[in-house]
Amino acid sequence: MLTTVLRYEVGKVLGAMRRTPGRRGAKIGMPPPDRARMAFDERERRLAWNGKGLPPVAARRIERARGSGVRTSLLSVPASVAVESAGLDTVGEVMGCVVQQRVPPMMLTPLSLTVDYRPYVLAWRQGWATALDRLREEAARLGASGVVGIQLTRQPLTDLTEEIVALGTAVRDPAAAARPRPFTTTLPGTDVAKLLAGGWAPVEVIVAVAVTGMYRDYSLQRQTSVFAGNIEVDALTALVTRARSEARRDFANLLRRSGSDGGIVSSMSLEMLPMQETTAGARADILGTGIARTTRSAPAGTLKIMPLGNGRKPG
Repeated sequence: MLTTVLRYEVGKVLGAMRRTPGRRGAKIGMPPPDRARMAFDERERRLAWNGKGLPPVAARRIERARGSGVRTSLLSVPASVAVESAGLDTVGEVMGCVVQQRVPPMMLTPLSLTVDYRPYVLAWRQGWATALDRLREEAARLGASGVVGIQLTRQPLTDLTEEIVALGTAVRDPAAAARPRPFTTTLPGTDVAKLLAGGWAPVEVIVAVAVTGMYRDYSLQRQTSVFAGNIEVDALTALVTRARSEARRDFANLLRRSGSDGGIVSSMSLEMLPMQETTAGARADILGTGIARTTRSAPAGTLKIMPLGNGRKPG
């Protein structure tokens, strides 16, 4: 009895699969292909993106945001209130993204006992600049005056590729004309409000990168051996000190190029690159915001002693 029931059920399933409409040569039971979707994908492939401006998907997302009228924000509640108190309206969240290949450092000067990391540094700088430019373009398309609270992240995808992302909240000053180049800052909304109240304004995000390297000579190998004990590795001390110094110099140069009157450092980091058989390297990063004066009058100084009386001397 059970065998008969099973045969009956299997026969019904096979009959339904044979009756399923589909093109000739298609597998039994497979749904017909979505020709509209295939045509859409073909159009997407034909409209090849040349890498300039926003990716097509990002451009469509911004157009939907403009048409919907819905304002989104990545700011916290205190930061949102502070931004509104400074006269800025939240427009929406914006993002810039780039995936790039990380070329290994090129040892171009083997006779000078140094390692040339310039191609490595240029690739990192170009990645940060591209992500920030795309974020700024999204903000400009939304009619924003600037972007606050920007978060910069980089994440390796494979052994030779990494993703760099810039994410922030676009804001607009309704009392000012639209800017052709919106300002960018890593400062949160509360700090931006204090900055504007003090006669300063953010200009742009500054990302300074420096990588230094050296060849592992006999002295370095001896100091890093298991038999050296707890001693200072003076060669590596000099290496990381030089990396930080070059990052500070790069930060100052970028501030001058942006036309800023000063800069606020948000973070400083240092990491040792994987030590190779014959080389060692260190990378230093400085992330900050260039700022410019909006008023030349100095703000009132803080009183060290505040009188509590009515100003009259006691009789």
